[in-house]
Amino acid sequence: MPPAPTATRLDIARGAAPIAVMAIRTDFPDAECPACAAKGAHLVARWSDWEQAAPARPGGAMRLEAARACGYADKRPDFIGCNNCGSVWLDPLPTARELADFYQGYHATDDFLRKAEKKVARAWKRIALLRWRAPGKRFLEVGANIGVGAEAARRHGFTATAVEPDRAASAAGAALFPHVRHFVGMIEELEEGPAFDLVYMAEIIEHVPDPAAFMRHIVSRMTPGALVFATTPDIGHWRQPKRFIERKSVIPPEHVVLFTVKGLRALFERTGLQRVRFRPHLKPGVRASAVKPKAV
Repeated sequence: MPPAPTATRLDIARGAAPIAVMAIRTDFPDAECPACAAKGAHLVARWSDWEQAAPARPGGAMRLEAARACGYADKRPDFIGCNNCGSVWLDPLPTARELADFYQGYHATDDFLRKAEKKVARAWKRIALLRWRAPGKRFLEVGANIGVGAEAARRHGFTATAVEPDRAASAAGAALFPHVRHFVGMIEELEEGPAFDLVYMAEIIEHVPDPAAFMRHIVSRMTPGALVFATTPDIGHWRQPKRFIERKSVIPPEHVVLFTVKGLRALFERTGLQRVRFRPHLKPGVRASAVKPKAV
């Protein structure tokens, strides 16, 4: 039996009866923000907006094809924004299996290898400002790819570990930076051992579907008084394009949660961190640090 006909908006404008028009949901009162945990969200953009924009974006066609191949695009997710902190996330969020399959069709390690020393130099400058605040010399880079942050920390005298789920990227890093310890897997899979004094996460937390659980695990691996440093896109930055879908950080499902400064502060504080600081940034990104409280 053929599907029931539907009236287009043009038909309705011409006076046709709206036989069956699908309502566009714009309000999500029960949605819980993955950043600040507040209830209530609104529609920011639809998957169809991304499908139209992706082909003109650098790497957009590759990301769109990978999202289709892993099955996530079939869910037609919405981009929804928190009514409290303004952070934006995908609804529904991708599953761990979908993300694993997505990254099978995603290729970024070659870019890291081409720019390895330049990236190490940038990380070295950041760590030069952070190392004085760390209570010891054990360093952890999470979502490390080839481990440029860990190598930069090693050059500052840290004992450095790089955690990366992509086996090929980790192997490339081990060949390039043999004095860093490279662990293949998720941070939750890293065996128990001495806690870390400085945790470095460059452009990682926006990839995580459950950032609160992720951060609680990070905090559990830190020594009392340890420092965590994170960079991530700032979806509320004043230099962001007015149209959401045109913002460079909108690349689903690679980026699943896009934070505002207010949202990231709330996330850090509710997962057990204190003294949250943000460095001013002219580019639409966040550079944040926070401290695990010392034991009483």
